[in-house]
Amino acid sequence: ERYGDRVEFYALTVAEFVFLADRAGISYAEAAERLRDTGVYWITGGGSEILTEDFRARHAKWKYTVTDYFDAQRAIVESGLQTTATMVIGFDETLDERLEHLQRTRDFQDEVGGLFSFLCWTYKPYGTAFGGREISPREYWRWIALSRIFLDNVRHIRTSVLTQNEEAFRALDYGADDFDLPIEDEVTQKAGARIDLDLEALLAVPRRLGYDVEYRRAERPAALTPR
Repeated sequence: ERYGDRVEFYALTVAEFVFLADRAGISYAEAAERLRDTGVYWITGGGSEILTEDFRARHAKWKYTVTDYFDAQRAIVESGLQTTATMVIGFDETLDERLEHLQRTRDFQDEVGGLFSFLCWTYKPYGTAFGGREISPREYWRWIALSRIFLDNVRHIRTSVLTQNEEAFRALDYGADDFDLPIEDEVTQKAGARIDLDLEALLAVPRRLGYDVEYRRAERPAALTPR
């Protein structure tokens, strides 16, 4: 009430959405409608990691299934809320598993729609029980390029400043056209992500690469915009 329409709640991901619905004992459809009615406009696609059942059986067997994830996103879209597609690479996933993730995302967009953008970021192995190595920026850029070609039905491809820092902006040369500047993310920070709060210095990087940087709001779905 204090800030009115000047502040929008842009925090929940599909992961938290599924948890809340399950804890409340209500359907995804009812959960989405309740959140919409309280003023939520967006539920982002976080929590997808790699959307194949084999990958999830190896690393997240007690977590929601791939079917659960897309059922939740369908309910979010059908309630009138906006959502996004996400992906995390650099675990032990195979190339086939990466491609299956993109295919499932593309199929969902063709059938249901509602995915405003696609964001891929990289696994950080530091301080984690899983360990492993971090993939190179070049591998990340090449995957962004492939994603831009594969997901030609998703309007925006975002690059991850959170996990790639200044290197993220090179992905603009590989097909990305969108990014955000993180202020805090405890999960990835604990795994080794470094967040630079000098936002102007960060914005100077794409400008040096020859890009015009434009600010845009996280747009509200048209059906939920006050008239």
